Amino acid sequence: MSKNYKRSPLKLISGAITALGAYDWGGKRKKEIAESQDEYDSMKRKFMGLDTSNLYGDVSNPYANMENTMEDLTVNQQQAQFEAQQGQQQRANIMSQMGGAAGSSGVAGLAQAMANQGQLQTQRSSASIGQQEAANQKAAATQAGALQKMERQGAWKSDMTKRAGAEQSRALEKQKVNTLFTMSANRLGTAKTAHQQAQQQMWEGIGSAVSPMDDVSDERLKENIVKIKYSDSGIPIYQFNYKGDATVWRGTMAQDLIKLGKERAVTKYEDGYYRVNYGLIDVNMEKVNRL
Repeated sequence: MSKNYKRSPLKLISGAITALGAYDWGGKRKKEIAESQDEYDSMKRKFMGLDTSNLYGDVSNPYANMENTMEDLTVNQQQAQFEAQQGQQQRANIMSQMGGAAGSSGVAGLAQAMANQGQLQTQRSSASIGQQEAANQKAAATQAGALQKMERQGAWKSDMTKRAGAEQSRALEKQKVNTLFTMSANRLGTAKTAHQQAQQQMWEGIGSAVSPMDDVSDERLKENIVKIKYSDSGIPIYQFNYKGDATVWRGTMAQDLIKLGKERAVTKYEDGYYRVNYGLIDVNMEKVNRL
């Protein structure tokens, strides 16, 4: 195998173009990563700072400690007092009549009876007013209790409505922050991936341009193969010459790289043979001497 077959000026030029095209001119990719990272960190802080406390944790019974509007009502005793006085008056009238029959003055007895009847009539009116006042007090207390209940019911409904609104607002805020956080994470991931891919393309281009032997490293084209050592990453290093060429070289085998899972450094060309990009591994292709 001729050495001229492995060195192609077009491949060197192509590698240089690839490297230059992938280079981060002006640091745009690094700037995008930095901005994306800042945005991500900011959204992460907002996401971590979302209020998740229980909006209903301090809810209490709205009917607790309600005032008893009936406790101060008193018994109106005017009616009972009136009836008692009426009975006493009746007994007094009977005694007066009996005294008149025994010789007391009839006119004086009649006058006294009429005075007593007037007093009873006044007391009857007062008792009726007292009954009405008691009824009014009871009605007022009943209405006050109803109003107190309605006020507490209204306050309860108002409080629950505010809490439900706050809960909905919190849910919407969480959804918005979560969406923005996800978008910032995606942006950061995209920026890092683009940077890594560009870096890989650049180094592949550099390796393709400067590597002295970035082509045919297929063991099928080599002879006098002797394994001499391993690289730091565990790649076998051989000494060999290409068939038809007496020059001794030191390098690796494409087949070994494939077995080791380093396919990224191996390319299979249309001729069916493997090429190795030495710029992607820790092995150099070195000329030893002439056989």
